[in-house]
Amino acid sequence: MLLTLFLLLRGFSSDAPVYFFVLAIVAGLVVWLSAGLDKARMGRTWDHFVLIGKELGIDVQKQEVTTFFPKRPALEGNFRGFRLKLFTEQRGYGKHTYYCTMLHLYLKNENGFDFQLLKFSQAGKAGRERALSMDHADFDQKFVLSSRQPGKALAVFDARLCDRLAKFDYLFFALTKLEENKIVYEEQELINSPERARRFSMLIDCCADIAENVQREGA
Repeated sequence: MLLTLFLLLRGFSSDAPVYFFVLAIVAGLVVWLSAGLDKARMGRTWDHFVLIGKELGIDVQKQEVTTFFPKRPALEGNFRGFRLKLFTEQRGYGKHTYYCTMLHLYLKNENGFDFQLLKFSQAGKAGRERALSMDHADFDQKFVLSSRQPGKALAVFDARLCDRLAKFDYLFFALTKLEENKIVYEEQELINSPERARRFSMLIDCCADIAENVQREGA
């Protein structure tokens, strides 16, 4: 269809009214197709947010997905005593548009403790040089951990937590950090498959383990 319209356009001069009419049709088709693809993506992502909710014991009601400006998938509730928000964001513009999945796990952090946790393979040279040594060979080979309060970080990331994180290191695709009163994880992907939904469910469980240790240490 688009090829036919293109050939039609070539048959008209740039000042012909039909030219602009056909051009408007082409532009409308592009917008309509793009909106339809976005609607389908959001529909699938909503389905997988419902799956995550079932895994975590949080009721998620799938929202009606419209063709234009569909409601972005989101999940909010309590998990293991912490308030959890999982949601999607659209960023960029035009051909540079992309989606992010955001995880926020809220906790008490009255003393301003902070940390940044990143896979060793993703950290640059400077990040690796600033990393804390946890005296845990497996963890230190897989993660780079930094904090402005290294003593507190060593207490929070104890041997048991390091064991668990090292075992499930494949769940982490991006930076995990404690920012004021919430653990933040952001991934430049949509949750658009059962496998990814399962990975996020397990990732959230690991983040809750970290949050419990932060609370235990009175950070």
